[in-house]
Amino acid sequence: MKFRSILLALTLVVLLSVSAVRAQTATPPVLLLNGDLVQVQSDGTLTPLTQDGNILSAVISPDGAYLAYVTYSPLSVDALARVGPIGGGALPADIWIVPVQAAEPFAVATQPADASFFTENVEDNALLRSTPTWSPDATKLAWAELHYPSFAAESNRVMVYDLATGTTNTLVNNLPASAGVPSPLDVRWGSGGIAVLSFQMDTTTAAMLPHFQIYDPASGALLADTVVPEEGDKFYADFGWVTMPDGTSMLGVLYGNGTGDLINPTTGERQAAPGMVERYSLADSANTLGLVAQHNSTAADPLANYTWSATTPTGEPLPLADVLTAPGSVALSGDGQAVAFLTPQGGLSIWRQAEGSSVLLPDGAAPVGLTGVFWGPEGWRLSAVQPTTTTPTLPAETPAAPVVVCGPTLPIRLTVGGTGRVLPGLPNVLRSLPNRTPESQIVGEIPAGDTFTVQAGPECDVEGHNWWQVNYNGTVGWTAEGDSVDYWVEPVQ
Repeated sequence: MKFRSILLALTLVVLLSVSAVRAQTATPPVLLLNGDLVQVQSDGTLTPLTQDGNILSAVISPDGAYLAYVTYSPLSVDALARVGPIGGGALPADIWIVPVQAAEPFAVATQPADASFFTENVEDNALLRSTPTWSPDATKLAWAELHYPSFAAESNRVMVYDLATGTTNTLVNNLPASAGVPSPLDVRWGSGGIAVLSFQMDTTTAAMLPHFQIYDPASGALLADTVVPEEGDKFYADFGWVTMPDGTSMLGVLYGNGTGDLINPTTGERQAAPGMVERYSLADSANTLGLVAQHNSTAADPLANYTWSATTPTGEPLPLADVLTAPGSVALSGDGQAVAFLTPQGGLSIWRQAEGSSVLLPDGAAPVGLTGVFWGPEGWRLSAVQPTTTTPTLPAETPAAPVVVCGPTLPIRLTVGGTGRVLPGLPNVLRSLPNRTPESQIVGEIPAGDTFTVQAGPECDVEGHNWWQVNYNGTVGWTAEGDSVDYWVEPVQ
């Protein structure tokens, strides 16, 4: 089976003028590199924003002023140093915020004063936390958390932090367990409410179905409750709030085949999205480029999961030469006129409409441990671009994976060149080597429900696990398929 405070007195000014928001458009891109956030200056030099080394993921605020991030707590770091690699899933984590203008980070949510984790003769007592999400006005931050090891229902909750007061409150208790497996759930905050994703098992087909609940961010009242059924090749890929042409918001559910659905936040009714969903700049929504991804399942290069294109404010398509990469590896500038993208070879390039692509970091600058790029605040909206989808197939030159017998582990199901998905529950860890030895560093993790492409494998370790080299949103690492009892990932058909 997979295993899955320090108080700071702060005075923050959160009333930002329009000019202050627009000042963020000149801010350099930020990379999540080897567990830290670093700015990339125009000459390619790196300016650290954090000195953490254990950051898992981050989100930029809607005003572009802050990055909020989730990181392994000192409790987890200490346990790893004492006992070595632990399990295959999430560890106790903390939430921090760092101003983009190179100021000091500060803690938002840490572990309890009496916390313990993997200490001999001491009962475990810790909190698992999700990636945080910002309120639309950038004054609050929310996340889901869950107590370990009790996984008590009342601890499966949504928390909200107020930047102005420095206080944290519980918004919702007793969130649904994800397919019966305890895990902190994914959350997204938009003008329609706070959406929480869990997974529900279809007892007829055994499929894991995305289950969305939308809550009122003021009262915590449940506004909508929607389960998305399994339909053909529409496997879940991502979700977020979509600004509609009339200014209202719908919850968007994106699928790996390039299509999407929209959920009404007041009725829970679901409908097909009348077009592609595109990313755009919140700081300059009237003049921004639109950024559209279309699934490219037959690409020989596993990094080319999505082909990216841009549209002008009037809807005219613009080609982004050589931008073939995963969603977490692309970001719009604050003014919406440029695109930063990670290259498959571990570099960073900038694309501008009039200039084309220019290299900011050369290929090979950070081939391992480069897990994301952030630039300006972004939102989702409907695009005039119509989706074109392909039937997922293996590249013709890719041979089928060999049959490997690996100790008592369940039979392999993944294939090289194919797509996999982490099953509901805890995330799957990405490592630098196909084992859990001290030399095999953790380079990231894949949340439940997220998909990845398989590049190589399987490799069998001494514990009897089958490991696959995969690419997840631009991060390449090794992840285990399961153990002798359970699969942790599954192939996407």
